[in-house]
Amino acid sequence: MIYTRKQKGFTVVFAVIVIASLAVLVLGLYSLNSTMYGNTGRLVALSQARSLAQGGIDRAVHALSYDQSYTGESDLALPPVDGVLDIVVSAPDATTRIITATAYIPNKVLPLITYTTSAQGVASLGSQGNVFSFALQVGQGGFYASNNVHINGNIYSNADIAIEGSGSSVSGDASAVGEVEINGHVGTMHEGVPVVPMTQVDFSAWHNEAQAHGTTHVGDLAISSNSPLTLGGDGNISVITGRLLISSSPQITLAGPVWIKGIGGSSLEISGNAKFTIPSSFAQSTTAIIADQKITISGNAQFSTDKMGAYMMIVSDYPGTLTPDTPAIDIAANAKFDAATLFAPNGKLTFTSATSGVSAIAFEAQKIHIDSNLTLNYQQGLASLSFKQPNTPSGGGFTITPGSYSVPTP
Repeated sequence: MIYTRKQKGFTVVFAVIVIASLAVLVLGLYSLNSTMYGNTGRLVALSQARSLAQGGIDRAVHALSYDQSYTGESDLALPPVDGVLDIVVSAPDATTRIITATAYIPNKVLPLITYTTSAQGVASLGSQGNVFSFALQVGQGGFYASNNVHINGNIYSNADIAIEGSGSSVSGDASAVGEVEINGHVGTMHEGVPVVPMTQVDFSAWHNEAQAHGTTHVGDLAISSNSPLTLGGDGNISVITGRLLISSSPQITLAGPVWIKGIGGSSLEISGNAKFTIPSSFAQSTTAIIADQKITISGNAQFSTDKMGAYMMIVSDYPGTLTPDTPAIDIAANAKFDAATLFAPNGKLTFTSATSGVSAIAFEAQKIHIDSNLTLNYQQGLASLSFKQPNTPSGGGFTITPGSYSVPTP
């Protein structure tokens, strides 16, 4: 076939049109992809900023527990998140604090996102507050749970939060310095929040009170009878140099703090169905069982109160290990902690698969592992109680006023 000059010219023009069209299409796709990538990056940054700001509010409330003159912090670097946080606290009066938290992602100089939120905190006069500010708080070991775990309150982790399996729920927020993975219903999840210090408790103050108001039992105290007895308080055993071993089902009135020194790595072992109760005549709002070493509960023990608004703290100062796991507090039965908080400031709190109906009001430990079937109903009154933390404010424990959170538009 012989092409004429006219046909050749048409072919060249057609080729140019095709090439130009393809170029426009490629540029359009590139522009669309860049826009989508930019929008995705902005959404990720917005999520990070929101979590940082929310965590800043929580951090401020916790800090006010120990220092009512706390005015905030600036330029907080919060790895692994690329961001900076500023917290400003103002005091319009003696019992009110306005907390403003501003997050900058990825930095303060050239931020992609700047996110500011604020809330009002109010102190309970005369309280010493905020030892247990969250339903569940964990340190460097993180929080891990399996099936049918229901947390009615907020979770805060200085590591990760992982609730696997099925049938679980968290009614409040789940906030973690690391990652949050919850297979179930949850209020709001926040990742990359700032570290919140663990609760500080003055153990020497509890030790001194136990020694001042009670008697000392030397060696192990073994209880194998179902007869009622009283521990703690004036005239009663309140210091045990060995272990407290309960293999029966007695009614135990807790009339004051009990300090169990322990031996061989163990302080408290409950294999029976003992029931600990704060009496209605108790003059204070808090008391404690202080264990220097490990606590093991394999019986269906109960911890309750006959005085409205009074609670007990069950604490193990035993360090144990987080990896491999050696718990400071080990629960392997259907115990009821309806008036008790569990606290392991240096170690792990474990609920094994033998539990099937545990109930409690608050947990705090360096690491918490729950195998299954537990309900935690946080009591708001805990935020304004004194469990003898050092340097507590005279103004009391601060809580966020419901509905006071601002709704920012970044």
